[in-house]
Amino acid sequence: MNYKQKRINYLFTTTKGLILINIAIISLVVALFGMLSGPLKEWGLGDLMVRFLGMDLQPQEREGRIIMLYHTIAIAFLSLLVYIITDIVKMKPEQVRNIRNTITVGYLMVVIFGLGFAYWGHNWSFHGLFLVGQTLVFYSGILLTIALWPWNKEYYDTESDYAHTKSGFPLERAAFWIMSVSTLGSAVFGAVAGASFGNGFETFLAENGVRHTHHSPLDLAVIGHLHIMLTLIGIATALIIGRWYDWKGILHKIGMWLFIIGTIIITLGVWAVVPYRLYAHAIIYVGAVFSMSGALMLVIFGWRKLMGFNSENKQVVGFVKRIKMLINDAKVLCFNHPGCTFLHYVERELRVPYRFDKSFICEQIIDGKKVKQNWKIWVRYLSDDKLIHSPKKFVEFVKDKSIAKFSEMGRGEILAIPTSMVFDSVKQGLQNDPWFLINADRNDSSVLIDKQYK
Repeated sequence: MNYKQKRINYLFTTTKGLILINIAIISLVVALFGMLSGPLKEWGLGDLMVRFLGMDLQPQEREGRIIMLYHTIAIAFLSLLVYIITDIVKMKPEQVRNIRNTITVGYLMVVIFGLGFAYWGHNWSFHGLFLVGQTLVFYSGILLTIALWPWNKEYYDTESDYAHTKSGFPLERAAFWIMSVSTLGSAVFGAVAGASFGNGFETFLAENGVRHTHHSPLDLAVIGHLHIMLTLIGIATALIIGRWYDWKGILHKIGMWLFIIGTIIITLGVWAVVPYRLYAHAIIYVGAVFSMSGALMLVIFGWRKLMGFNSENKQVVGFVKRIKMLINDAKVLCFNHPGCTFLHYVERELRVPYRFDKSFICEQIIDGKKVKQNWKIWVRYLSDDKLIHSPKKFVEFVKDKSIAKFSEMGRGEILAIPTSMVFDSVKQGLQNDPWFLINADRNDSSVLIDKQYK
């Protein structure tokens, strides 16, 4: 298999590859079409992009264009969540393959043909293909709902610390399933209004609805559809984060029941907006309380897990001690670790001989008045190029001692290390090598530190 074939297989058959393409498309859409809004539009970038890309923008069609843009981004992001769910929730390989293939083709058709129809003239075949893409995405949602069926005895669990009933019924899987069913129903809820476009129903933006006190039933359906879909995306994201964070124990069980009850209530409340508008919002508020309480259980679990162990993986007992540990033992994250400013802070605390506080005196204009300032910056002496900062030996040290955590990223890597371990590692390194953080070799006696070269 050649290189190009491997790249294609990676991008379209693996979770990371599918997510990479998805995020790239969403980012590109947001970056390009964000220029049509303020402040970039006022800076002239909007007109530049319209002329460069040959867009056909009619003022009277603005609402319709924005609605299609909203759906393009929302459906693409929904596809991203589906990729992650099919990766973290147990289901059969053929189910995963069918779901991913269907939703990938679907959301790509939505993005390409939806934006093509809305912004580059009205080719109605594009609009038809846009609807076909939405249909495929909806169908993939049906496949996902079938795969998530929580009453499948194959996925029952009576022994683990994850939320389940006495019979082994998996509550987390049930929460994912209910979220999926609610999403399908809420999509239909909005599609009913969409099917009436051009048949006595005028296009409008839901955010403009706050300016009007009276809404038709189809107006209410559109507004409800918007809010419930965003809510369900938030619930799905919370469930994904919980699985990623290995959420379990009593807080997991309480949280799953709260998410299940909250999702059901808030969905029914939104669906009731059209016939029972006055009562529907009260129902929605009740559902929101349950859902947000479930999210609170996840936050509490996360904070306990985050503060439960120090950088040496020793358990920290007591709320006050955990807070102190969290404040005093924060982590430094370096991308490809070319060095970080925090290392200079450690050098300053340890008073290395090749650096000093240099005063930079200037006049700063504040409120139209000149104010004298004296800035002190920790810099190196210029007497020798060997004094140039180099974190190479530090990185090798923390790798050899397994002090830091590393993860590959593209052609480089990410380094994560607690600040206390940075300090201790540098201190230990300087004891054995005075040039631990500069270009000079360990036993180099020719390094020139001349304080006249400032």
